[in-house]
Amino acid sequence: MRGIANLRDDERFSVIHEALDSLLDDIPAHSEHLLKADTCLLHYLRCLRFQSTPAREQYVRQLFDTTQLDTVKRACIDCWRGWRDGVAFNYMRNRWQQMSPECQRLYWLASYQFGDEGDKAQLQAKRAVNQYWALGVELPFDEEKDKAKLSKLPRGAEPRFAAVFMRWAKGVNGAI
Repeated sequence: MRGIANLRDDERFSVIHEALDSLLDDIPAHSEHLLKADTCLLHYLRCLRFQSTPAREQYVRQLFDTTQLDTVKRACIDCWRGWRDGVAFNYMRNRWQQMSPECQRLYWLASYQFGDEGDKAQLQAKRAVNQYWALGVELPFDEEKDKAKLSKLPRGAEPRFAAVFMRWAKGVNGAI
């Protein structure tokens, strides 16, 4: 699958992309056993992210809903990001609180692909990210209410992970 993903990503092979896409769409129906191992499934999802088809959309949605594995869910989010699938983006937006912090962060990165809708989703989620993305090593103070206390502590003025991540994501949104 890694070789197929490389071919699919290379415009020099655009002549065979349609044939590859057709074969890839048939795998869940005819060769599902190839997708039983998690690593094979992740490589398969990497191949799917280049082009959206109705069969792929259905497969990725069903997989996202049924899997317990965060890595697979993140691969599904990456497919939706690559396809710029607004319906799937809103689907995730409505399930923000049910997602793991890792999935929430990939969703945050994906939000940059959705223009105004992504900006609105970030505003909606921004209030909760400090709590959801806490690493567990932060000081148990409120940054706004306890500024005086935090300034007296050696590491109290350091930004929290959520703030660092959001700043970083804004800077790299075109790179992914």
